Amino acid sequence: MLLYYITDRTQFPGTEPERRERLLDKIAEAALCGVDFVQLREKDLSGRITAQVKALGTSANVPLNVAGTVHSPLLYPTGASIAGAAVGTAVLGPGIGTSVGAKVGGWAEGLFGRKEEKR
Repeated sequence: MLLYYITDRTQFPGTEPERRERLLDKIAEAALCGVDFVQLREKDLSGRITAQVKALGTSANVPLNVAGTVHSPLLYPTGASIAGAAVGTAVLGPGIGTSVGAKVGGWAEGLFGRKEEKR
């Protein structure tokens, strides 16, 4: 028998950012309690992930923005990570320079970049 956790953040009280945080806490709690699958019913969430991209014998961690819907997700690199990767490649060369530059760009965006959206 498989155990599923099906999400619905509208069941949580509070503001939208509080609901999102509570949803993440509940998903982590479900995973720790032995849930086999988490089914996301949240069709309008956006966020950021870090993906490891491998090509030509090297790999780079790239921060990606996630948007769109569950049926049509959009994944695209952040502006700062693209700029950082370009500078890193120019200074240190492809591979390690690209990876370091993308990481520094993502870090800089976290310090000076956009703030949390208010909806």
